[in-house]
Amino acid sequence: MSFTKTFESYLEAGAKGFWITTQEETRVLPEIAAVCKTTNVTPYLWSPVSGTRNLITNRSLSDEAPELEDNGLPALLRWLKYVRSETQPAPYVLILPGAHLYLKEGLVRLIQEEIFAGSSPVVVISPASKLPLELERLFIPIRFELPDAETLFKVVDKSLPKPFRERLAEAAVGLTLSEASVNIKK
Repeated sequence: MSFTKTFESYLEAGAKGFWITTQEETRVLPEIAAVCKTTNVTPYLWSPVSGTRNLITNRSLSDEAPELEDNGLPALLRWLKYVRSETQPAPYVLILPGAHLYLKEGLVRLIQEEIFAGSSPVVVISPASKLPLELERLFIPIRFELPDAETLFKVVDKSLPKPFRERLAEAAVGLTLSEASVNIKK
């Protein structure tokens, strides 16, 4: 089953925690956004550097709720409190890319509470597949696979002969899309 179908089926089944293992954050985010759009769930992406933003509209938190600060963990906590305080909060997914870098006790507890509250799913995107012990039973691990030869074939220079392009794409299997793009262009 494809990543999109797997993620969508678990989301529709009511799963509250997803640990997506990948080296390709930029490739997985549009797929998550597409699933959220079809299931009428707003995907919010949080980064300790750039703050919270709507993944579909690309609007930052300061655009949607100007009274809240836009970055850092305290801002995320205020935003979650703000969202939970609404009488009819719109369904959302909280996406935490690179969370393995800043998963300390406070954030682990925040994720647990978000899942226990049952208000929204939490998606962690990480190249590390090892979950903190406290989160192991709360998350569904999903691997976002590296691109196959068919996907890589699309990034090979179209001016090259088709058999050569196919061989290049097959040789690049095992690389991320950006690694393949750079190495194929060499």
